[in-house]
Amino acid sequence: MKDIGADAVAVRTWFKEKKNTTYTSVTVDIPDAGAWIATVQDWMRRCYLTDQVLDARSQEAGVPKSMVINSKLPDPSAVMSGDFGEILTYFYQTLDLSKASTTVEVIGPKKWRLKEARTKAAPYSDVVQFVVPSWPQSSAEDQLFCAEVKTK
Repeated sequence: MKDIGADAVAVRTWFKEKKNTTYTSVTVDIPDAGAWIATVQDWMRRCYLTDQVLDARSQEAGVPKSMVINSKLPDPSAVMSGDFGEILTYFYQTLDLSKASTTVEVIGPKKWRLKEARTKAAPYSDVVQFVVPSWPQSSAEDQLFCAEVKTK
């Protein structure tokens, strides 16, 4: 989460869990969701495009940053909705994996940067993350987490 500028402490309060016997339902209160526009827009964009790449591409092409961003983000559609759900899951799962320890860094590839086409979903696992407590050294405590996301 650090690499996209997200504040894990603030984000943790957004997600409300309700555990059932076979699954956990996660919801977000309307006031929290309403605050997301100002809060998460840069975090979301950084899942597709880092600040450094955005600056470089804008300068190289001589175009406004908004044009570069529009060339990377999906159009409003099922793809955009799916990507949004995956990125929220990335945030949530990062918080869930790190809540036992504030010193554990959860890392993972931003697969949205690797899409073949912005109008298509990226294939394979929706969210992949690594918990490596002794980074950069490997250990028996290292873990790999994958998630398949369905959003409504």
